[in-house]
Amino acid sequence: MQRTTILFLLTITLFILSILFASPSIAVKPPAHSISDIGLLGSAVFPGDFYDVLYHDGYLYLADGRQSYSGNLKVLDLTDLSSPQVVATDDFPGDTVYRLAAEGDILSVAIHGYGMVLYDISDPENMERVGEMPTGNIINDVVFHGDLLYVFGQTVGLTIIDYSIPGDLQIISDGVIPFGNNYAGAVSDNEIVAIPTGSRISFYDVSTPELPVELSYLSLDQRNFYEVVADGNMFYAGTRSTFMNSGGVAVIDASDTENIHIIAQRTPFGADFPPHVGMLIDGDLLFYAAGQTGLVTYDITDPADPTQISMFGEGMPYPPDVGTWQTRVAAGDGHVFTIMPDRQDWYTYNNLWVLDNSDPSNPEVIGEYDTPDYTSHVTGIGDYAFVACEHDGIYSVDISNPELPEVVDNITFSQLPFAGRQILYEDEYLYVNGGGLSFAIIDASDPASLDMVVQNNTYMHRYTGLAKSDNLLAVTAWDASPMPPGWMEIWDVANPENPQQVSFYELGMRTEAIAIQDNFAYVAYLNGIGIVNIDNPAQPELITEYNTGILALDVIVQDDIAWFCDSMWNLYCLNIEQPTVPILVSQIPLPDKAVDLILQGDSLYVATESTVYLADVSDPTDFVLLDTVPIDGNTQGIAIVDDRMLLSDRYGFHAYTIGTNGAVSLAGNLPNDFQIATYPNPFNSSGSVQITLPRQTHLTVDLFNTLGQRTLSLYNGPVNAGTFSIPLDASGLSSGVFFVRATTGDGGTAAQRVVLLK
Repeated sequence: MQRTTILFLLTITLFILSILFASPSIAVKPPAHSISDIGLLGSAVFPGDFYDVLYHDGYLYLADGRQSYSGNLKVLDLTDLSSPQVVATDDFPGDTVYRLAAEGDILSVAIHGYGMVLYDISDPENMERVGEMPTGNIINDVVFHGDLLYVFGQTVGLTIIDYSIPGDLQIISDGVIPFGNNYAGAVSDNEIVAIPTGSRISFYDVSTPELPVELSYLSLDQRNFYEVVADGNMFYAGTRSTFMNSGGVAVIDASDTENIHIIAQRTPFGADFPPHVGMLIDGDLLFYAAGQTGLVTYDITDPADPTQISMFGEGMPYPPDVGTWQTRVAAGDGHVFTIMPDRQDWYTYNNLWVLDNSDPSNPEVIGEYDTPDYTSHVTGIGDYAFVACEHDGIYSVDISNPELPEVVDNITFSQLPFAGRQILYEDEYLYVNGGGLSFAIIDASDPASLDMVVQNNTYMHRYTGLAKSDNLLAVTAWDASPMPPGWMEIWDVANPENPQQVSFYELGMRTEAIAIQDNFAYVAYLNGIGIVNIDNPAQPELITEYNTGILALDVIVQDDIAWFCDSMWNLYCLNIEQPTVPILVSQIPLPDKAVDLILQGDSLYVATESTVYLADVSDPTDFVLLDTVPIDGNTQGIAIVDDRMLLSDRYGFHAYTIGTNGAVSLAGNLPNDFQIATYPNPFNSSGSVQITLPRQTHLTVDLFNTLGQRTLSLYNGPVNAGTFSIPLDASGLSSGVFFVRATTGDGGTAAQRVVLLK
């Protein structure tokens, strides 16, 4: 916490100084509120960010990247293989849980941004931290071998650690092997370490771990090494062509340390770059999660003649099944577990699949652990927020109690990947576009029952911008040849259920966003801002541009002022009193790339990837910074609805309140004497919820899952002041993480996180 606070304060200081010195015409005043005034009110819809998966002694462990809202380290119970359930979690806010390894009762977790943490997993559902080693080394792989841990890092190289006393880790050697790109590593039975570093794979004798000795290295013509696992004294290394997307496997015999050599190669398939690949040996089978190729399985009974016996995911069509890319793999007890993280590329899914491998030549999906896809934008009306997810459509979230938002509906786009990147609400309809979705129109007159009325798919284009004015809907897009490099479409949506295209206008360059005011469209594109006359929507005309030579990312207009941001971390203000002659009013350097802008009256909200800045811009030449909201999960979009700021980052939707003086802060402190406590916690099927109330009131108590969905109603009726217990019977639910929420008739709310273990 201290480290995060210091870094944040330093960022804000640099931001203010950069404005003062880089733009002397802009007078920036100190923030009106302290960081302690800023707080999160409620969150919902938690996408996955899968980086690694590990099977160990009947449980599955999942490295969920930076997704700390529901735990970026998860333990899944496999009692029901068709639907693994989360039974334990741990959180590392701001850091990335990246790689997992286990031996006996010890789990090693490599965390980018922190170091390594060891857990006692003798009881996986009640795992405990027993040791840790903070390090500046970015850890890419960890291997257990005897009482030693071999840690392969990106910045230091190989670190060897004695973990025989987990609470007192001892470094045996550090940085003796100095390679800077150690993607992975493996240790053979005869204590040889193999380290792939791209152009070659190196071998070291670690029989004396205090002083590793280099033995030799191997290289292949026009092929690189990225992944490696060991079986006895054999190494199996993942390779990839230097010039084309062609992967394979090299089998390396290290039984004779003076003659380490390749005895077999197989190169029949495509493979992605690390860290998007993974290898695992289970008995006589070698599993290679080879990125876009899927999961390749080899019979390695004879290491000199590995035989490919299956390729799961081969030949699956595009779209919509590009989400079958496999990036890491685990196996045990006749089953295989693979993950597909969305971070792999902009058109894959977050998912974990369970495969029946009783017939290795024909692995079959028998279960999955699925999460929502990355959230990309948000809008809202009244007590509802609408959250766009790239692959999972639109979530409708009840925020009448924003401390515990409740998902009330979800509507998906049929057979369409990477859609749902922009969203706006007007007159009981939602307008959505992004990726291959030109636009969709959704009837949101009943937010709890969304109805898709129009879905206009184009599949391969990149739709990026969305704006509406009266009966006109404008969308922008760009693509590679043979399509135009960038264009704008105008649609008549007077009847939202039967839109009619009015025009298709080529802009000649990549587009990112659009805003409309009066008879002009303002397009954020490759050169800056293009201003298009749409007085005749059937014949748009580009009349001028404000050329910065830098890709503009977003634009907003209000009266005579336009604000826009670009990819080089600049914020601009233009006077557009005469749209044909835009005049620069101010240019402000930002400490981070802005992704979304909202202007309401004199308040400008600038959402960067890491922070939301609130400024008073009543005088556009006097940028007055009022407040800041640090964001942990990479901001995607914001909206202002009444007195709330709604924000989507890569890992969820979040609601904030906005004070009357403009400060974004945590609202509605609960009375000290309104309390909730669940006993026991964790609980097994049954427990009790103890409520303390200061006055007579009406009370509702409900149980919610981590998606904000109500799973049980525990109580709804009048209560007297005092302390009393409500029975909690969860015998009909599967193990997992839940929230108990109590709400009083006068609006008071208390909530508690609970864990159901069966």
